[in-house]
Amino acid sequence: MGAWVVLCAEARIGKLRGMERNTPLTAPQTADAAALYEYWRRAHAGNRAEFFAFMTTPTSRRDAFVASCREVVEFVGQVASLTIIPAEK
Repeated sequence: MGAWVVLCAEARIGKLRGMERNTPLTAPQTADAAALYEYWRRAHAGNRAEFFAFMTTPTSRRDAFVASCREVVEFVGQVASLTIIPAEK
């Protein structure tokens, strides 16, 4: 739970959709993958392996799921870090 998990996704920093590539610099991360998995299971069927496959494969369904989460953007110098949190947390 304390480890950061980087989940590849299109750039969504501040709801800005200018970048179209999935790169480590534009990928959202989560501090609580277990809570995010439980949030995902409310509308999806599957185990953790399927959840991680879902989160690491670019699709419009994944983009919609990420958009349903809260987003926290932090800047370290010129690098933006996007952390996604289940909406109810």
